[in-house]
Amino acid sequence: MRHFRGKLSSSATPTNDLPPTPTSPIEYIRKELATINPRAKDSRALAASTSAIALSIVSSSYDPSDPALDGPGPSQESCWRTAYGAARMAVDIANASSDMFLPLKAVVGVLAVIIKNYDQTTANAEQIKDIEERVQSLAETLTSPVGDRDSEEKARRETLRKRLAEIVAKLGALSEQHGLLKFLKNVDHANTLNGFVQELAYAITDYQTSIQRSIYENTKRINESTRRIDKNTRNMGNIIEAAHLEFLGKLNPVHNAGYQAGHHDTCLQGTRESVLGSIMRWAKDPRDRHVFWLNGLAGTGKSTIAQTFSEMVANLGTLGASFFCSRDYLDRKELKNIFPTLAYQLACRYPAFRSQIIRVIRQDPSVARNSLISQLKNLIVDPLSSTNISCVIIVDALDECVDDQPASAILSVLGRFVKQLPSVKFFITGRPEPRIRTGFRLPLLEPFTQIFLLHEVELSSVDEDIRLYLQEKLTAVAKRRSDFDLSDPWPCDADLMALTKKSSGLFIFASTLARFIESEYHEPNGRLQLIVAPPDSTVHEGRAGIDPLYAQVLMHAFYDVKESMVFTNLRRVLGAVVLAFNPLSRAQIAGILNINTSLITTTLRHLHSVLLVPDKDSKEIRVFHKSFPDFLQDRDRCSDSKFFISSPDHHGDMALGCFGLLKKLKPNHCALPDFVMNRDVADVPKLLERKVGGALRYACGYWAMHVQSSPTTNDHAIRLIASATEFFKNDAVPWIEVMSLENQLEGVIHNINSLFDWLDKVGVSTSNLYSLAEDCLRFTMHFFNLIQQSARHIYHSALPLSPASSMLRSAILGEKVRITGYYGRPDNWGPVVRTIKGASGGFTCMTTIGYRIAAACDGTVGIYDSVTGVLRLSLSPEHPIQAMIGSPDGSILFCTHQDSPLITSWDIQTGGLIHTFALKGEVKDAAISLNGRHLACGLSDGSVTLWEVANKTASPAFGSGSPITHLCWLAPEELLVVANEASVHIWDVAVGGILHSFTMRDPVCGVAYSKLNDLAIVTSSAAESAITIINPQTGTSSTSYRIQRRLCCFAFSKTTNKLMCGMKTHGLQLFDVSTRRWRHFDHPATITSVSAMSNGIAVANATGSGIQLLSLDEEYAPSRQPIASALAVYTLDEDRIIAIVPNELNRVILVEQATMSRVLTIPAQTGYSIPTDRTVILCTSHENHMAVHCFEEGAKGNLQLWKFASPDPQWTVATWEVPSIGGISPTGSRLVTYHKGRYQTYVYVWDVENGKPQAKLLLKPPLPGCPLEITFESEDRFCFRYDNYLIPFVISSSKSGTPNHSINRRRQLSLVRQVQRKQYDVDDNREWVVSGSKRICWIPPGYIRSVQAGYCWAGSSLVMAGQDGTLRKLTFQ
Repeated sequence: MRHFRGKLSSSATPTNDLPPTPTSPIEYIRKELATINPRAKDSRALAASTSAIALSIVSSSYDPSDPALDGPGPSQESCWRTAYGAARMAVDIANASSDMFLPLKAVVGVLAVIIKNYDQTTANAEQIKDIEERVQSLAETLTSPVGDRDSEEKARRETLRKRLAEIVAKLGALSEQHGLLKFLKNVDHANTLNGFVQELAYAITDYQTSIQRSIYENTKRINESTRRIDKNTRNMGNIIEAAHLEFLGKLNPVHNAGYQAGHHDTCLQGTRESVLGSIMRWAKDPRDRHVFWLNGLAGTGKSTIAQTFSEMVANLGTLGASFFCSRDYLDRKELKNIFPTLAYQLACRYPAFRSQIIRVIRQDPSVARNSLISQLKNLIVDPLSSTNISCVIIVDALDECVDDQPASAILSVLGRFVKQLPSVKFFITGRPEPRIRTGFRLPLLEPFTQIFLLHEVELSSVDEDIRLYLQEKLTAVAKRRSDFDLSDPWPCDADLMALTKKSSGLFIFASTLARFIESEYHEPNGRLQLIVAPPDSTVHEGRAGIDPLYAQVLMHAFYDVKESMVFTNLRRVLGAVVLAFNPLSRAQIAGILNINTSLITTTLRHLHSVLLVPDKDSKEIRVFHKSFPDFLQDRDRCSDSKFFISSPDHHGDMALGCFGLLKKLKPNHCALPDFVMNRDVADVPKLLERKVGGALRYACGYWAMHVQSSPTTNDHAIRLIASATEFFKNDAVPWIEVMSLENQLEGVIHNINSLFDWLDKVGVSTSNLYSLAEDCLRFTMHFFNLIQQSARHIYHSALPLSPASSMLRSAILGEKVRITGYYGRPDNWGPVVRTIKGASGGFTCMTTIGYRIAAACDGTVGIYDSVTGVLRLSLSPEHPIQAMIGSPDGSILFCTHQDSPLITSWDIQTGGLIHTFALKGEVKDAAISLNGRHLACGLSDGSVTLWEVANKTASPAFGSGSPITHLCWLAPEELLVVANEASVHIWDVAVGGILHSFTMRDPVCGVAYSKLNDLAIVTSSAAESAITIINPQTGTSSTSYRIQRRLCCFAFSKTTNKLMCGMKTHGLQLFDVSTRRWRHFDHPATITSVSAMSNGIAVANATGSGIQLLSLDEEYAPSRQPIASALAVYTLDEDRIIAIVPNELNRVILVEQATMSRVLTIPAQTGYSIPTDRTVILCTSHENHMAVHCFEEGAKGNLQLWKFASPDPQWTVATWEVPSIGGISPTGSRLVTYHKGRYQTYVYVWDVENGKPQAKLLLKPPLPGCPLEITFESEDRFCFRYDNYLIPFVISSSKSGTPNHSINRRRQLSLVRQVQRKQYDVDDNREWVVSGSKRICWIPPGYIRSVQAGYCWAGSSLVMAGQDGTLRKLTFQ
């Protein structure tokens, strides 16, 4: 049966599923109506009205004596159907969920019955039908809910509801009085029916009119609001746009790297048409290759073509982004800046791309600092793929970027993703340097690349372009210099032909020539004749062809100058211009060379054809083309000594100038607030420019690079050593401060290492300068994480925490330092140079690869710079890492995986997966050959598989059948060491046979091969280890060298024949194979793996301590530790006593906090260990020199009274309940203890002299918990202190004079006291001492153990138990 739900239908009477006609239809209808659920307040009344109508229809239909039923009309069956439908409608209407629409639904139902069944109403049928449709439409309109604030609509609907309810009620009354059928059959009642219809029409019309009036009024208000909204929307749009741009600023884009910056001229109209036509056809053809390489030699016009092409595709609307690289600008020669800048421009160009990029930045705010492959994927590939954007991306002069990889890093990563961007085209220009050529030849990129050799364009075509260019430029000169009597035309065709021929296809020659002739200070025709007169010369990549022009420019600029000082100044200024590592302005050059800017202006006045010299002193001076600096620095090309720039001498001059500027630095040079973090400093670049200045900023960044290129034998070297020594004595600390604010802290490390390289060349490795620089390097690396976060904390944390031997600590004089005391200060830096922490603190495995460190942690592999410890790259393997091996050239990382037959190889340059080697069993170990050609894989079944790394092919497996534990390659290439649990075999893989075998007494835990061709086999038992040295060629072995420690990892140094061994117990052993001598280095944790760097630094992975870079070149005396190693610390007796639990848990040491001197040692009971919580020492009394120690024995408690400096306790007593807290009276005669048993709580009073109880009190009711403290007011009065109240007690003596006492509990007192906020605290990560929101002092890694009692506060002193067991105390103001 279909029941009415929601929208009413004009055919409300069901036609199907009609129940059988009952013997009593009226009773059936009554039964149906009885099912009505009277939920709504009007449902009963409406149901009654609708029921009356339905019943009247049924009654009339079944009354045979009714004359109204005679003649034509509906049959009894039809009437029954109508009545049943009306009844069902009544049920559904009454059960509807909305009270508001019940009258409306009832009206529609009645109208439907009337129209459906009764012919007598035909006179009103059309009007009724129209009313029914209007009501039907109104029902649909009113189905939408009304908001709480729309009071007018609520009132309108309520009025309509009441009027409709009245109409239904009237019709119901008529039905009860006359019977509906009789009423409808009677023509006399037509007026009544008309009234019913009219009243219904009026109700609907009034409702609609009210709505229309409301709409009109609201429309006026809406129009006014719309105007305001439009204005606000525009403002909001601008605000959102600004917010998006600010958010995109997290990409740190290079804003002047795009084509709009106009770094290059465009091609002259009519020139380069064939080249540009080829490029445009490529750009417009979607089927053409994705990458276009414009390959050209120096001076062939690549950048000019790139600039022109950029503007052409920008006009077409297809330019997505552009990046013009330049070796002259630091930010435009860094590879890491290319992809973030391109992404920024794409986001500004395409709103859909912007949405994607903003989502990426929100997920990873540091995405712009990630690896190149991560940058390309997340910032370019994924957003472009998801938005289906079609565009052209341009990168010009890629060869000018700093890139030390054999194949261009940008091209390597581009090759991995280029086929994922079918709608994007990449236009790249660059010289055919080896790394660029290799990059475009990569198998992943070569099929997608179209190469255009610009220098192989037909010479006649290029000459014609150059002729047009010269004609246009020189004709403009003739018009501009009309004051001279120049021929018409000027220049003549012969001169144009001569100039074109001299250019020899080099646009750089033509542009330089044009600038030379158009000089404002010379007569144009005279300058022209200087060029056309000399004979032609041959050309070799533009070198010899342009050299005479450069020589002519210089000679003519100074043809009448005789004074040698002019040329001295010229060489100094030109040297600063061409040798600067970042372009310098006049003001910066003046500051470095200590000369006036006017002298620079005068010196360079006639060199504007080869140099861009801006009018403003603050703008950088630039060379037009790199061929000019190359010319000046090559004695064979620049044969005139007046102009030749001796690079070493002028680098030395620049270095001395930098040292002179660095003297201006002073502590807190930028006047930063105390304790401020770098991230909270507003607009750091503007601050540095204002406080430091451009010249001094340049000196901070590049002084060491100039020193490294300076002479090593003449007077320059002596002066540089003296200047550098003075610098490290006086100015090194503020220099580090500036480098921190510059976000170039790595530069401090690189600069000092550059200085070391120069000192090695000079032959000075033990001077005072070397020691000062070494101290500065260790300082920077030790506190790298801290200084990177805050330059101010160099003074507040780093210097105060430096070792006693550090030469930099004097720099804190005059600074506001909160640390007033440091107990436990190390005497020297120790072997740990730098600590690298993983995401969760530790790493599962680690290896070195070239100058990088690969370490696995939390499912990712981080690639770290071994010099600075900075994360360079992250890899995301699918399977957990078991071990890692680096290729000899440092380019590939091989990873074995836990319980897996797979080995994966990764590109360290790009972070991409190169290949997955699938084997037939679980890989136990793997090793890469010394030349990187073969990868040996040892499996769990005892077999060894060799893979060709280049072609990924495997040789037949071989092996002895015993499970393999370790593999190691020897020299020559064919020798492979295969170690089993108790034997070692040397295989000749070329012939597939064993050369030598060795059976070991103890299990083999590893093998290692040294640079001096020694093979070390390390075996280990439960108590000791042994090292056996073997000659791989002869198979002879020396005596085993045993050590009473278990070795767990080892590796040979790459610079010496020393074996580094990590121990299960804390420490590192260094075994010198040549001298057979052991050296021990303390270490705070168990070393799980060790490796070596080619720079002599050892790398150790330690449990819970992360990766540590270790310097093992010299012996470090362990720092003095007068108190045993500490596991836990806590304070007693109002912070006057510190309790120390040592690592061995065999005693408790009490120390006087003020002097850190030992006052008592309490040993643990036989068979028991000391717990590390506070309950081990119940209480102490500093005045009475005593302490109470408690310990458990079974279920009982024990009390011991100790006198300071006594070797034995004064007494020991047993108690049934273990005491929780205690207190000693002022005179030291009484001890009060609190005992919380399982069911009852007691308070005891003890006689301190003999340990006998004086009184015992059962607490009824028990206290709410253990008191925080027991304090004495006098000998007879004490209190239990809780957070906010005191419970006082009185000890009463016996009146009879006997020694019996009693304890009386007094009424609880409110504790009225001023709660003083602790001035200092330790943050949740145990990294900072804080005071409110300020970070007061950094806590170095490992200074606090990870246990609960790893530190405690004693007043304003922080006492710490270090990871290495060292007890330290920092006292603050």
